[in-house]
Amino acid sequence: MASLANPTDHLGMDINTATQTVHSPAFVAQTWIAFGSSFGATLMGIFYLDVDPWPRAFLAMGLAMTVSSSFTLAKSIRDVHEANQFVKRVDNARVEKMLSDREPPPPPESLV
Repeated sequence: MASLANPTDHLGMDINTATQTVHSPAFVAQTWIAFGSSFGATLMGIFYLDVDPWPRAFLAMGLAMTVSSSFTLAKSIRDVHEANQFVKRVDNARVEKMLSDREPPPPPESLV
C-alpha cells in the first residue's frame, strides 16, 4: 500500500520521481543577463524616445505584457513537455509489467 508521503500509481511507480534537466550555473547566469539586458535596453529606448508621455506609457505597458506572456508561454511549454515525459514513463512501465507477467517459452527439447 502506498503511503501519503510517497504516492504511487496503480503500477507501483513513484509519482514524485521526475526526470529533470539540470542547467549549469553559467547557462542560468547567461540567460538572466540576456533577459535583463534586453529588457533594460528596450525600457531605456522607450524612456528616451522623443514622444509624449502617453505613447511612452503605451509602449511600456506593451513591454510588460510581452514579458509576462513570454514567461507564461515558457511555463506552458515546459508543463506540456513534462506531462509527455510522465505519460511515456507510465506507458513503458505498463509494457514492462505485461512482459514480466508473461510466462517464458518452454525450453527447446534436445535432439539426442
